Amino acid sequence: MRILVALLSLLCFACASQPPPAAEPASPPPPRKRPRPIGFGNKSAGKAELQAAIEAAKKDDLDTTIAQCRAAIEKNPNLEQAYLLLGSACSLKEDPACEKEAYDDGIAALPTSVALHAEAGFLALQLGQNPDAVAYYEKARDLTDGKNSDVLAHLAYAKGLSGDMKGALVLAKQASDDEKCARCAAIHGRLLLASNNVPSAIEMLERARRLDGADVDAASQLAKAYYLAKRVDDAAKLYAELVDATNDPSLRSEYALVLMKAKRYGDAVTQLNTLTEAFPKEKTLLERLYEAQKKAGDTKGARVTKKKLEAL
Repeated sequence: MRILVALLSLLCFACASQPPPAAEPASPPPPRKRPRPIGFGNKSAGKAELQAAIEAAKKDDLDTTIAQCRAAIEKNPNLEQAYLLLGSACSLKEDPACEKEAYDDGIAALPTSVALHAEAGFLALQLGQNPDAVAYYEKARDLTDGKNSDVLAHLAYAKGLSGDMKGALVLAKQASDDEKCARCAAIHGRLLLASNNVPSAIEMLERARRLDGADVDAASQLAKAYYLAKRVDDAAKLYAELVDATNDPSLRSEYALVLMKAKRYGDAVTQLNTLTEAFPKEKTLLERLYEAQKKAGDTKGARVTKKKLEAL
């Protein structure tokens, strides 16, 4: 869960240390939208509220988490973790406007925060705002002098989605030079697969899987790459593991297609029966099941499926 990651080292990004607030000029004071909060600059200001937010987050009490994060920020706008935790809680409440406000306010207060720029970039990707995502990740890259492989990988992904595949692959290669970064290898592999460089994609995605066996997305991309490389048995084996682990309908559907390609029609029928039970009105699935049943010699099952298709 992203909310737990937000509690640990600011979502795995190497966050730059924040500068202290600028000293007040003697006179005249600059115009402000609101007075500087009491305790601003005091290292302990807002810490109690932030701790209360953390405890609420551990209990999945999102409303209290949000309220306490805002209280912490009100007392001390320098608390980077408060903005990150606020954004994470807003994300879990599926409130992108609240999440964006958290990151925008955080960046305004702490313009050198790598973590806040990275999270804002991730949100922009989720919202389909790819140019904005590129801009946020480019800023994060500049703040780390291009030395943060995770940031480079995400910038590469954002550029790929924006249509700059050449630039994306250059950045992804730089990121995957970090041989310990599973996410870097996964993103590089995904971009290579999108570029139809299947052998290199397999190499990167296998590395990602070795480094992080729990990354379902990387594993599913690897299964696709095996299929495209005509390594059907390897693809089927990996899809079987993924379906058992996730029960994901999309993965089950892809698994069924691979089983059909491997001429394992009986196994394909098993998977498609599960899918059609969950989606009984999905014509494409019924047509696929009908085809698999006929090729598997399941005459009775094919008749039943044909009647269902005729009734649609």
